Amino acid sequence: MGASLTVIAIVIIYLGIMIMIGYISSKKINDNEDFLVAGRKMGPWLLAGSLAATEVGGGSSLGVVEKAYGDWGFSAVWYVITMAIAFIVLAFLAPMLRDAAVKTVPEYFRRRYGQANSLVTSIIMLLPMVGLTAVQFIASATILSVMTG
Repeated sequence: MGASLTVIAIVIIYLGIMIMIGYISSKKINDNEDFLVAGRKMGPWLLAGSLAATEVGGGSSLGVVEKAYGDWGFSAVWYVITMAIAFIVLAFLAPMLRDAAVKTVPEYFRRRYGQANSLVTSIIMLLPMVGLTAVQFIASATILSVMTG
């Protein structure tokens, strides 16, 4: 029981720190561009870390761990390799998106290829986000279930 309370205390402290960071950061946000793209002031390392944090969430982490020790064995390394390849590709695409001064990928496609292509891009990007959001809820529920017994 003592270990469970320690874990819960650590999570509560962590959440408190995250709320404090969010509150302090909110004071530096003046407009939409500050909120969506950090005022375009992020360097390459901070940007890479932000992309990694976006991609590697509870759903993907718990899912890969489960598969690595469950059905797939150590072949779950495919996920890490795929992410590395995606980040290499993004390293070449990011300057193009930054130079275009867009906030989203569909906005880039709208400006470059027209409204219809922007809509198709939005739909293509929306579908995995629905699944990702569901997996994040499941991961959060799993973590809370383990923490609270």
